[in-house]
Parts: sequence; structure tokens; C-alpha cells
Amino acid sequence: MSALSTKSCFTCEPYRIVLFYRYFPADVEQLQAIFKETCDDLGMLGRVLIATEGVNATLAASHADMDDFISRMEALECFSK
Repeated sequence: MSALSTKSCFTCEPYRIVLFYRYFPADVEQLQAIFKETCDDLGMLGRVLIATEGVNATLAASHADMDDFISRMEALECFSK
């Protein structure tokens, strides 16, 4: 089963792409777990680089799932405004 046949079919419905980076002292293992759980839960595709210096990511998801992802990230202290 391909990744495209999971929750969102990127060839069938509109989707959004988000690119971001944030420099901060990061707990790599904790962030890895958070991103894995969130991206798996929302059926997101893309790349996330996590280092002790911060995060760099390019992700794609449906509009609703991307809104949910952004809300979840903004709730984290390291991404809060």
C-alpha cells in the first residue's frame, strides 16, 4: 500500500504545503516523538529534520489536517508565538 492511499489522497483533494524552521535548544527525542505521532495521526507527507539546534520541515496535508497540525504545533511551548 502506498503512502498516497492512506488518509489523504493528494491527487484527489486540495492540499497545503508548509515549510518552516525554528532555532531553539531542542530535545531531539521528545520532538521526534511529537512529530511522528502528529504526522502519522494526520496522514501527513514530507520531511522533518530535528537537531539540538531546532527544527526544519516541509510537510503536506489536506487543508483541515494542516490547520490541525498548525494548532498542535502552536500549542507547544517551543513554537508558541
